[in-house]
Amino acid sequence: MARKLQYRGLGTFEYLVNAQTMDWVFLEINPRVQVEHTVTEEVTGVDLVRTQLLLFSSSPTLDSLSLLESPPSPNGHSIQLRLTAEDPLRSFSLSLGALRPSHVVWPSGPGVRVDTWLSDGPFSSNDCPIWTVSPEFDSLLAKVIVRGKSFDEASQRASRALRELRIGGLSSTNRDLLAGVMSHPDWLSDSIDTLWLERNLDEVLGRGKSISVRPKRALQSQTSSASSSAQTTLQPGTLFHLTLEASNDVTSSPMKHSLTLSSISENAFPSRLSGVLQTSLSPKPLTFSLSQSTSAAIHTTAFELANPSDETHVSSPLTGKIVELHSALVTKDSDTEPGRFVKKGETILTISVMKMENVVTAPYDGYVERVGKGIRIGVVIGEGMLICTLGRVVSSITSRL
Repeated sequence: MARKLQYRGLGTFEYLVNAQTMDWVFLEINPRVQVEHTVTEEVTGVDLVRTQLLLFSSSPTLDSLSLLESPPSPNGHSIQLRLTAEDPLRSFSLSLGALRPSHVVWPSGPGVRVDTWLSDGPFSSNDCPIWTVSPEFDSLLAKVIVRGKSFDEASQRASRALRELRIGGLSSTNRDLLAGVMSHPDWLSDSIDTLWLERNLDEVLGRGKSISVRPKRALQSQTSSASSSAQTTLQPGTLFHLTLEASNDVTSSPMKHSLTLSSISENAFPSRLSGVLQTSLSPKPLTFSLSQSTSAAIHTTAFELANPSDETHVSSPLTGKIVELHSALVTKDSDTEPGRFVKKGETILTISVMKMENVVTAPYDGYVERVGKGIRIGVVIGEGMLICTLGRVVSSITSRL
């Protein structure tokens, strides 16, 4: 087929093959090196990227391409694990954030390879780089490629690599999902179809999470506070002093309060913390539940938080870049009067995440009373930030008497 097309270069020729009958159907040709090329490299020993570059150098020869002989037949098995900044519990939504070298521990050993852009190698211009996961690009963080003589050996090596892998600085990745798949009996028995993950997502995540949990001794042996994931010690009865003060208001006086944790029912801080507290803010004990958002950390001083208990507050359901605003939310400095009407179901804001657009619609007919702080096209807004306050339309009956 390539000869007929006079095709020159690397490419992926895709077929659909029936494993039982060996019948096949041609699908397509991708004239490029695909993301899965690492698997081919591992089982053939051919550096495909090097070959592609040399192919378009001056006067390439089969000798210069190390291809004087026919490419070797595949030898062994290889699995590519695509580590992404996505949250499987939130429909695989993007997890934005910033990472430092101290946040990352890569697996190593025979038959394990890592391809990643999270690198502070010899070409880095920064002694302490910060890698930012942005809504502008793909969520791929790294490709962990493993190789084994058999499928079972490759799968075991993949599971071991995922146990060694550590990623901090982000609220969520798909590591537990990958670990759950690699250890699942259906994977090991080759009983997976295209809808398998949808049917078994909860089980796979639970299995992966239990596999990824480190023993307590391993947690205590962590010396780097930046990369440690050990729980924060909080004892019932501990007294805290709380001072609240407006950031940019020199005229306001600080408000001082006290609070104590009467009891703790769950301590997985910073992921989750719940219990009962007593505080000078309320005469009665308060039951509380604190859970860390799986969305990205955004500098909240540029925005304001929506009040989940106030139905007039329209908030951002996820973190992403604002690419479009309803005209009712586009204001000038002199435009301070309310009265800009929106209809129920009308798109008031469009957020882009990995080039996928998500819309926020008006929950009811109403008037935009106020636009949230920092809301404008081109900025990255965080989950839970205030988009606008929306006043309901009050119908009135005018008497004709």
